[in-house]
Amino acid sequence: MNDTSLLELIPDYALDTLSPVERAEVDGLLARSAEARLHLRDYTAMLDALALIVPARRAPTHLAADFKARLLSEIKGDAVTHDAATQDAEESARLAEPSPTQVPLTVGSARVIGLRRQLWLPLTLAAALIVLAVGAVTFIQNQSRQSEQAQIAAIMHDPAAQHKALAFNDPNVTAQVVVYMKSAQDSDMVITMEAMPPLPAGKQYQLWLIDSNAPIGAGVYDPVSASTQVLLHLKVPIATYQQVAISIEPTGGSSQPTTTPIAAAQIG
Repeated sequence: MNDTSLLELIPDYALDTLSPVERAEVDGLLARSAEARLHLRDYTAMLDALALIVPARRAPTHLAADFKARLLSEIKGDAVTHDAATQDAEESARLAEPSPTQVPLTVGSARVIGLRRQLWLPLTLAAALIVLAVGAVTFIQNQSRQSEQAQIAAIMHDPAAQHKALAFNDPNVTAQVVVYMKSAQDSDMVITMEAMPPLPAGKQYQLWLIDSNAPIGAGVYDPVSASTQVLLHLKVPIATYQQVAISIEPTGGSSQPTTTPIAAAQIG
């Protein structure tokens, strides 16, 4: 299964509904793709925020019967009151008939208005809860991104940090791709991309970590600004890999490079 298909399984991964085989494949994607990790963080944040909403509960089985009994009781009470006051009401009607533009509010119409208000109240509360949930999701996502930016800054500005620039095959390219790490024994690294040339439709830049066996995809990127910073969380020390490289691949990335890397650097 390619990375694009695995990326579509992130929601199921977050809900823990994947088979063991699928889950293992998504674990591999998360290990090598910063984009996949960001998707997972967003879905996890959304699920956490949804927990703020009061869970739906089944209405008690006796509710409908109780409502009918209460309604019948009120109707009977109205009928008794009407019988007792019929003569007075008729006399009052003769003395003061309403004009065609006047519509008297009866007990029945008041009951309907009250019932409508009771029906709208749960809908209003539900809408308010949805607004709160969306706000919570946005807040958590912003907190996650701020935390990632803090980690990037901590690595890049560490006095002991090492940085290595990738060498481009084309000497005319003015772009810069630099790897930052606190130590080769660390498992976190930052990759910055500056002034990357725009790509045609259907193409993306893909990062690769290369060990003695084969290249491992480390995410696809569309640098939309002059400067892009990527934080990679590896499951093994950076020294496990000998090189980091970047190539141009079809949108969604490839399981293995389909083109010659345009830049690379030794890191191990």
